[in-house]
Amino acid sequence: MSAHRRIILLDEIRGFCILCMVYYHAFYLFGTQLNWQFCIRLFRFFEPLQLLFASAFICISGICSNFSRSVLRRGLYLCAAALAVSGVTIFLLPRLGFDTFQDWFGILHCLGLCMVLTALLRKPLAYVPTKIGMSVCIALFALSWYLCSVIRVQNPYLFPFGFQTETFFSADYFPLFPHLFTFLLGVLIGRHWQTSPPHDWVYQTHVRFFRVIGQRTLWIYLLHVPILLLCIKLIERI
Repeated sequence: MSAHRRIILLDEIRGFCILCMVYYHAFYLFGTQLNWQFCIRLFRFFEPLQLLFASAFICISGICSNFSRSVLRRGLYLCAAALAVSGVTIFLLPRLGFDTFQDWFGILHCLGLCMVLTALLRKPLAYVPTKIGMSVCIALFALSWYLCSVIRVQNPYLFPFGFQTETFFSADYFPLFPHLFTFLLGVLIGRHWQTSPPHDWVYQTHVRFFRVIGQRTLWIYLLHVPILLLCIKLIERI
C-alpha cells in the first residue's frame, strides 16, 4: 500500500477496536483485582461484543497483509512478542499478586501464526477464487466456532487450535480456529481491493484520534495491561 493511498478508514476502525479492547481489559482487571462490582457488570455486559470488535481487528490485519513488505517477518515478530506476553503473564504477574490474567494464546499469538501461515500458503491461496473463498471462510468460521464451543478434549495441548479441556483458562484467548478464517477473509477482501479499489472516502480521515491510535495498536496492546496493573497497585495503596 503506498503511503499516499493508505486506507485511513482501516486505521480508524482498528483504533476504535483497540480502544474497546483496552476498556474491556480494564473492566476485567479492575473487577477481578479490586472487586469493583460495577466493573464486573460492565465486563459481562460487553462480553458478547468482544467477538465483534476482535474479529474486525483480525479481519483488518488480514486485509493489510496484502500490502505488507514481508508478512512472514511481521508474523514472526508478533509471535516473539506474544511469547514475551505469555511469559510475563504466566510466570511474573502471579508473583506480583495478579493471578487472573494469564495469557496462554491471545490475539498476538493468533495474528502472528495467521501471518506466518498466510506467508507459507501464499501461492496456493492465489488460486482460490476471491468471492468463493470469502464465502467458504465465513462458513468455516461459523462451523469451527460452533465445534470449538461444544467440544471438550482431554489433551491439554490442543488449545492453540480452539479445543479446550474443562479446566483450561486464558484471560485473552483467540485460537486459530475459528479466527484463522477471519484473517483469511481479510486477505481475500484485500486482494479484491487490489483489483477493484474501494471508494475514495475510505482514504480520507474521519476521526483523527482513532486514526492515530490505529497506527500504534501493537504498542498500545503491549503497554495497556502494565499501565492498568500499575493503576491497580496505586489504588490498593490508597
